[in-house]
Amino acid sequence: HYVLYVNDPALGTFFDTTFIEVYMCHLKAGSGSSEQGDRAAQTDLLMQYIATRPTDRNHFICGDLNVYTSSEQAYQNMVNGIIAIEDPINQPGSWNNNSSFSDIHTQSTRTTFNYDCGSKGGLDDRFDQILVSSNIMSGNDNLNYLTNSYRAIGNDGNHFNSNLISTSNSIYPADIVKALYYMSDHLPVELKAVVTYPTSNGLALYPNTVAVTCNGGSDGTATITANDGQSPYTYQWDVNAGNQTTQTAINL
Repeated sequence: HYVLYVNDPALGTFFDTTFIEVYMCHLKAGSGSSEQGDRAAQTDLLMQYIATRPTDRNHFICGDLNVYTSSEQAYQNMVNGIIAIEDPINQPGSWNNNSSFSDIHTQSTRTTFNYDCGSKGGLDDRFDQILVSSNIMSGNDNLNYLTNSYRAIGNDGNHFNSNLISTSNSIYPADIVKALYYMSDHLPVELKAVVTYPTSNGLALYPNTVAVTCNGGSDGTATITANDGQSPYTYQWDVNAGNQTTQTAINL
């Protein structure tokens, strides 16, 4: 789990930016009911954790999900769970060994050769995916998915159930395709998102703190100054500051 923030050039003015949370996943492999149950348990825990994060965060769930269909419970936990998570390309279905999804399959790049203990079988599974929170699709929190930017790099849609270098590639250079083939039995997935810098955080709040005199003391203070908006202002500190209602919280 990585927590990132946009290095907004106006961060020192507005004290606000865009936060991005990335969850790297490698769910349990296997097509049996036991493995499906394990994956469902894993995504259930993941979604419970995401639900505890701040509501304005932009979430990316990435990695080898090892799901064969969108109806699998592990997948449903994410797209119909307690937090709205979406497939940017909106292509639900039975992905395994289905030529209708040939352009988004990511595994396997190989059919007969087995390098680095990887899998064989040709491109016929959509194991590797990037799912995003609904605010990324809507752009509500300053980060917006760039339409049609999602792709399985190296897949031109013409290598269903075949190895990646069996024929020429209509989209990607031959040297890139060859490197992907020898690198892994999976293809990488990418998408692009556009950041909109905040132009205000509402009141352009400026914080100032005074630390405690000694460790363990309670003589610290915190002051908040509003530079925008119109006075008079009202203040409400949280329970950690005793729910104080003055500009400066004391006895911290």
